[in-house]
Amino acid sequence: MIYNYYCTNCGHELRGVDIIFDLAQMLDLHSGNGEDLFIKFSPIDLQELAQRDGQTLADGQKVRLKLTLYDLLGYIAQNFKETYNQEAMQSLTYEEFEQVTSMAKLLKSSGLQNADVQTENIKALVDAIIAKLEFQERTDPEVAEDDWKQDTMNYNLYFWVEPEYFEGTEWIYTIKYSSEERPANLLPFSYQGRKIRGYCPECNKPVLDGSGKYEHFLVGFLGAQSAGKTSLFVSMINDLPNYFGKLGIELPEVLCDGKYEKVKNAIEFNKKGWAVGKTDAKATIETYNASLLVKKKQGGRSIILSFIDIAGELCYDQTIGSVSLEALQKFPLIVSCHMYMLCTCVSQKGYGEADEDAAEIDNLALMQIANGIYEQRKNKDTVPPMCIVITKVDMASGDMQSQSMDSTDNPFDRANMPELNGRSTKKGDAFDLLEQMKYLKDIYATVSNKDILESLNWCKTTYENNKYMTYIAIISCSALGMPGRKYVQEKYDFENDGDHFRPMHLSKIWSWILCNIGMMPVCENYYLSYIPSFGEGFHMEDERNQEYPVRRVFEEKEEENRTKAVYKLYLNPSQADRDLYLYHMDEPTGLDKFLKRHKKRRLDILNNIGKTRNS
Repeated sequence: MIYNYYCTNCGHELRGVDIIFDLAQMLDLHSGNGEDLFIKFSPIDLQELAQRDGQTLADGQKVRLKLTLYDLLGYIAQNFKETYNQEAMQSLTYEEFEQVTSMAKLLKSSGLQNADVQTENIKALVDAIIAKLEFQERTDPEVAEDDWKQDTMNYNLYFWVEPEYFEGTEWIYTIKYSSEERPANLLPFSYQGRKIRGYCPECNKPVLDGSGKYEHFLVGFLGAQSAGKTSLFVSMINDLPNYFGKLGIELPEVLCDGKYEKVKNAIEFNKKGWAVGKTDAKATIETYNASLLVKKKQGGRSIILSFIDIAGELCYDQTIGSVSLEALQKFPLIVSCHMYMLCTCVSQKGYGEADEDAAEIDNLALMQIANGIYEQRKNKDTVPPMCIVITKVDMASGDMQSQSMDSTDNPFDRANMPELNGRSTKKGDAFDLLEQMKYLKDIYATVSNKDILESLNWCKTTYENNKYMTYIAIISCSALGMPGRKYVQEKYDFENDGDHFRPMHLSKIWSWILCNIGMMPVCENYYLSYIPSFGEGFHMEDERNQEYPVRRVFEEKEEENRTKAVYKLYLNPSQADRDLYLYHMDEPTGLDKFLKRHKKRRLDILNNIGKTRNS
């Protein structure tokens, strides 16, 4: 199967078969001066070139292809906006090409050469091409020698390719290449020393290896700068070797999307005991996106999981006191996420002096941002779940005292969260929501810090205000388990002076995410087939052809297991979930069973869901 995937640079969702390659890279034309021209070369271009050359492409078979200078100029010009300029590029004589000036003017006028790029950079590209050209001796005596030499069709370049196809299809997944005459091995595309599939057709940036082969899930981390979003998922990656086997997965591979060097450095700093720097709220290129290839230990399923870090300050427009639509355009991935981690610190004052860069937005603004994101989502047919992640909970643990509090004043007591009644946790369940709520209840009952109490109250209020919008869970954690210090070269020894971090509850966040995307069983060895969408409809198997406003069709047993999973993962089952949950718990007997009144009851519930969705 071929899956759609996301470019984590420009944010476009792409068909799995959509990919381009850099012909300049394949021909080894890059001069290394930082101003190299990207020459788009698509799988269709490759197939057409092979056909013109009389070659047959096959999966895993390398073949040497001939490319004329005329062809190359056409590929360089294929993104010109003006057809006139495209024709002009391929109309260049060999002498005009060699002298650079005409080509440089065309590149500049077509917007592919920045105004500040010097002509000598284009000359370096031309020189690199000329060094690889092979002149084809005249074969047509009726063509004058000089005309033959000026015709760019008579200058050839050669390179090797080895295509890899999507299994069982005629679609090219990626290629290996070499411009050497007799290469020992062909090379996969790579960036910053890491393998990539190719490049994005929209922005020319690297595309994650595995894109299109595997389902691609986006997890958006949203919060103020002080919430520690980046530290959280960097620590999640580094903490995973301690328990990945218990999660039923192999140790994930960190993938490259063009920002790998930044992510790799953040991971290395965290390993050595240094805090990650703040996410830059001014430029999208500075954000930390971390992508992982996650494989199940049994069953063979693999997925790509991307953590998308968004600076809350950039998403908020102070002048209107609401989410910034301009910011959402700059961060398009944030409105495409499959789930959201709404990160807030257990104390808005954080670690005090250790958090000297105070948050520029408060929790009220953060909630307005989250609401704005849900309103602006591209896919209106699904409502992704949200997890309120309370970070730096080590602060609360250190403040806990032996004191008594009236349970009715505790926002996390069952008396104030009646939706928790009737639930139970079985030994071996992947995620224990009741355990999380008990932990928060105990913290609230024993801390004396007013700032912590206010922050916890905000989390409960946020849940109450949004529990009819989307499925919600609450998890507390600490990325570092302590205040983190940033590395200062003049002050510290990088290898030896770092802290010994003690992360708390990160495995709980991993479990919740993996359960949602069907990589871990939620209960009784049941895996979700799709991420639950709040208010999604159900109907019976024999009614598939009827027009119900539903997202998915579930058979009865799947529906029963799925409803149980919702109770395990989220605090707020919908009314339909509650009705179906009670229905499946109530085993029919006697006359009800004989008259099939039990089945009719289920059909009534499902019909009501459809009516609700229609309204």
